[in-house]
Amino acid sequence: MHLSGGGAERDVSEVLSHLGSGAEINLAVLEGALNASGSPDAEFNQSVWGRWDDKSPVERAEDFGTANEALVSRFESLDAQTRKELTVALAFLPMAVDVAPVAGVRLTEFVHHTWDVEVAFDHEAPLPSAATGLLLDQAAHS
Repeated sequence: MHLSGGGAERDVSEVLSHLGSGAEINLAVLEGALNASGSPDAEFNQSVWGRWDDKSPVERAEDFGTANEALVSRFESLDAQTRKELTVALAFLPMAVDVAPVAGVRLTEFVHHTWDVEVAFDHEAPLPSAATGLLLDQAAHS
């Protein structure tokens, strides 16, 4: 199944690859903040993307859930104090931020790209209402 949008066509597994590789990179960024080693460099990101690009469509579909669950579990394992005090450097932001915006960026990406996959199979699929509420709440506090 292929996705179309913006003049480009992508295989659904490419979206799952994007989400899976993003989960791995986000987990490495979070771990770097937790152990004070810093965010991984661009070479690390390239290696993750390359590994996911080399996977078959079936492997991408199977592995994306595992990668995403590892990231979600790590976020959920953080205690309240860590969530409040930890700062995380994201390459696209001018300064480090706490955990909530980091999780929010991932949630935004995940919701929109999983919708990309769902709409490939059901052209009338809406964004999930539970996630939409979270995204609107997040936008209101930005």
